[in-house]
Amino acid sequence: MRTHLLLVLIVLSLSCTNDNQEINSLEFNASVLPQKWKLVSMTGNFSGSVEEGEDMEWQETYILTSDQTFTKTRETAELTLTGTGTFQFFSENEAVGIVFTFNEDFEIIGNCTGDQIEYLYLDTDQKTLVASWWACDGPGLFYQRIE
Repeated sequence: MRTHLLLVLIVLSLSCTNDNQEINSLEFNASVLPQKWKLVSMTGNFSGSVEEGEDMEWQETYILTSDQTFTKTRETAELTLTGTGTFQFFSENEAVGIVFTFNEDFEIIGNCTGDQIEYLYLDTDQKTLVASWWACDGPGLFYQRIE
């Protein structure tokens, strides 16, 4: 009887899913392409405001290809928006990251300058990119590489 109960508990624990599963993120590596970066958390305009996973206002990914082009996709409950352009990895002083230059003025461009350029900076954990939009009262957007 104990064996059957133990087997049932193991099967149940393996079959259950968790909506807030931790993402298996990869380290930043400019020499490996293609890459996929996923928005994993965002902060709001007031202290302590953090949303993660499915609780965020939107879901977002960047897909980087070997020909130095990217696609950014943002999904909300109502619609999906996409922007495209080119990207470059950069390393200046102690700042490391990716600069995205969009082909045109897309709604999903998040920056402080209102132009077609976004910067994502590598955090000290070497796994998280942080959007520069945060510097001018935009949301704090945190991305991790999943592919």
